[in-house]
Amino acid sequence: MLWAYRCTPQLETNESPFSLVYGAEVMILVEIGEPSLCRELYDPDQNHQNMCTHLNLLYELRDKTQIRNLAAKQRAARKYNTNLSPRSFAKGDLVWRMASSARKKDGKFSANWDDLYRIHEDAGGGAYKLEQLSSEKVPNTWNVSHLKFYFS
Repeated sequence: MLWAYRCTPQLETNESPFSLVYGAEVMILVEIGEPSLCRELYDPDQNHQNMCTHLNLLYELRDKTQIRNLAAKQRAARKYNTNLSPRSFAKGDLVWRMASSARKKDGKFSANWDDLYRIHEDAGGGAYKLEQLSSEKVPNTWNVSHLKFYFS
């Protein structure tokens, strides 16, 4: 199984891991025991010259595959990020705070959102400091993913 993985071109790079490491394609085990065109046309001198050429071009091949790999990662990130909608709150906005499972008292039928809070300060990086409506500050910061805007 490992041999098949190492000899198969991967989707992202279009190259096999073996060729990226050694700079040449590999002969599979069946080709070694059975006569094949690759073994019949084998010339040691020509093979040595081709290997030297492939080794000189190996760095260029690795650079191309690295660029392909980065492009594939960027495509995946772009596809993932299209479903995200960034949220931000201003000071004084009213928000609901998500109720964690530790604070739920009535099991699965309890409310998913806690009391109403006011944004006191933007802590940066999607974190906010909250205060209750009575102007009592909440000690911890809360991530934007745990807050929901209150529409009145």
